[in-house]
Amino acid sequence: PGSPWQTATAHARIGKRQRQTRIFRGIALPSCAMASDMFRVFVNGETHVAPSNLGTLSLNDWLRNYANVKSTKLGCNEGGCGACAVLVSTSDPATGKPTWRSVNSCLMPLYSADGKEVVTAAGLPTGGDDPGVTERMAGFHASQCGFCTPGMSIACASELSKARDAGKAPTAEQMRAAIDGNLCRCTGYRPIIDACKSFAAGVDIEDLGLNCVPNARPAPPSGSTALPPPPAHACADDGKLEYPLGNGRMLHVPRSLQQLTDKLGQLSGSGGVRLLAGNTGPGVFKDWPHDEAHIVSLTKVAELSVCRMDGDILVLGATTTLNGLASMLEAPPAPPSGRSALASANGAAPAPNNGVASESAAAALPEFAAHVRRIAGAHVRN
Repeated sequence: PGSPWQTATAHARIGKRQRQTRIFRGIALPSCAMASDMFRVFVNGETHVAPSNLGTLSLNDWLRNYANVKSTKLGCNEGGCGACAVLVSTSDPATGKPTWRSVNSCLMPLYSADGKEVVTAAGLPTGGDDPGVTERMAGFHASQCGFCTPGMSIACASELSKARDAGKAPTAEQMRAAIDGNLCRCTGYRPIIDACKSFAAGVDIEDLGLNCVPNARPAPPSGSTALPPPPAHACADDGKLEYPLGNGRMLHVPRSLQQLTDKLGQLSGSGGVRLLAGNTGPGVFKDWPHDEAHIVSLTKVAELSVCRMDGDILVLGATTTLNGLASMLEAPPAPPSGRSALASANGAAPAPNNGVASESAAAALPEFAAHVRRIAGAHVRN
């Protein structure tokens, strides 16, 4: 009593290890808790602290078995079914504004969630004047065994968040496509899709399936059905460059291309180095956790997130997401005035056509984008 800390112990064990995490109910942590070898993860509004030697656990494993958060499931464990989907705070590369992206928590390492807000299905808005995602899933009878429902709800909420950020109501096709990374083994897709489409503009609720959702209306651009943008603290960067992962292994988190190249030079011949970005590979190759002595995370190297057209040249950083690429191809940003960005960076002469793509290249971009969106599911592409 009187202490801000609670210790939540899950009695499940990995081998002989007791699983434990600490929860602080609030945002600001006491200074004594800011140990250099700790990760902070904000889950559904609560601040969790985990020792860095858990950093290579999957976010799903940590959520369910250490943080005792059961509102995300584990199905295929390879990024294919979407039952484990959660929302994670991030900064929009184009605008720098806080936003949400859905990910497969079975593939995302815990260290990637350090300092971020994570929202599971239990953290989605409910109880407003306009029924939210989980309320509509229930009202449209869109849950049979219920195992896929948390992931389906996250996928729907992710699309609503994107529509809110874009300032316009989602379309029926966008809401249908939102669940392309989720599987329902009970084959109950029709009511699930109807529940998602009930948020779309131009959809007559009477054309959808049987439901008992009162006051179900399309989602306005700033509606209460969308999760609010992440708080500022959930996109803050503490600037820490290294974390011990135990057994002599280290995690390195460079913030610039110069820091990355310097670190790789220092680690040359040091017993194994692996560069990691989205970490979706283990869904196919089953090579996680890694045994290299040094893991270098690329996700915070700003120069590697570039994604733009430079005349007829497509310039992509190594950490560009597939959905980020597709969005850029569908609406290429205007080129810098007077000369191309690539030419400016290299000190070269202005690009042909003032950096604008030729007609033939511009005509190919929508088809390219459509092809990209056929790769994997939405959570993997994020």
